[in-house]
Amino acid sequence: RLVLQDLPPELLVRSMEERDYGIDLQLELFDGTNPTGQMALVQVKGREKTFPSGKEVGLNFPVKTLEYARLFDMPFFVFYTSLNSKGTYFPWLQRYANAVLDVRKNQDKWRSQTNVKIYFPNANKLDTGAAMLKNYISSQRQRRDALDVFKIEGELRRFGKLALGAKP
Repeated sequence: RLVLQDLPPELLVRSMEERDYGIDLQLELFDGTNPTGQMALVQVKGREKTFPSGKEVGLNFPVKTLEYARLFDMPFFVFYTSLNSKGTYFPWLQRYANAVLDVRKNQDKWRSQTNVKIYFPNANKLDTGAAMLKNYISSQRQRRDALDVFKIEGELRRFGKLALGAKP
C-alpha cells in the first residue's frame, strides 16, 4: 500500500498475482485518460527497518532476478520500501545492470555470484522522483520508435536502389 500511494495518478497499476517469478506489478502510463501503451514491470521488496539517513540505500539482490529483468524490452524496476521510513526507492534494473554492474564491476564476476549489492540513489525516491520514473517508462518507447525510423530508412534506401536497378 505504501508503494501504491506514492505512484503518480498517470500510472495504472496492475497486480501480478500469479506464481511469483519476480514480477509483482505492471505499470501502464496514461496521458490523461488516454492509454499510451508504455509499460513497466516492478518487483517490490520491503523491510521494516528505517533506511539510513543521508546515505544511499543498498540491497542484496538475486543475480537470477537481474538476468530475468534483462529479458524484457520494457523497463523493469525494483521498488525497495521501508515501513518505518515510509519511503520507497527504485532503480531501473536493466540500466543498472548495464551501466553500473557491467561497467563499474567485473561483468563476469557479478554474474557468477548468487546475489549482488545494488544501490538506490537518493534522487530515485518514489515520492519525489515520480517524474523520473515516468520519463524512464516513456524513454524505452522513444528508443524503440527511433530504432524503427532507422530501420524504415534503411529499407527505403534499399528499395530505392532496387527500383533504380542498382544492386542491393
